[in-house]
Amino acid sequence: MIEILYPILFLSEIYLFLTHGLVLTRVYQPSNAKLKGMGKWFLYDGLSGFSILFILSDLMGSFYSIIVVLHLIGHLFYVITWTDGYYAKRIRDWSSVEYRKEKHVTIDFFLTIFDMTVHMMNGYYLYQRMISKEYALL
Repeated sequence: MIEILYPILFLSEIYLFLTHGLVLTRVYQPSNAKLKGMGKWFLYDGLSGFSILFILSDLMGSFYSIIVVLHLIGHLFYVITWTDGYYAKRIRDWSSVEYRKEKHVTIDFFLTIFDMTVHMMNGYYLYQRMISKEYALL
């Protein structure tokens, strides 16, 4: 019965991957004020990936599960420190349309790549389950 969640979570992971990519490539540049109100989005981002670890329980204890737990810890840190934290402010500034510093690669760039990698892995594992012979909703 839990298989019904596969396509929902798969689409969620695709959405998260694409939105991170749009911010990373600066195609989407929200204002700093808008970003300040998006702390709960980080909670959704972290929990979406973490919930997949429970659905794909046979991957528990693998290197993948360590990556997903690190992803969750990072997002919980940002949720807790979103309004006043130094690193949260850096992420908001780096992601915003107001960012005017030199266009050099920062740690924030690599954190976004890590985030996208987690969502890509989640999508891959969910897709593998959806195309398997055991999964047949139709």
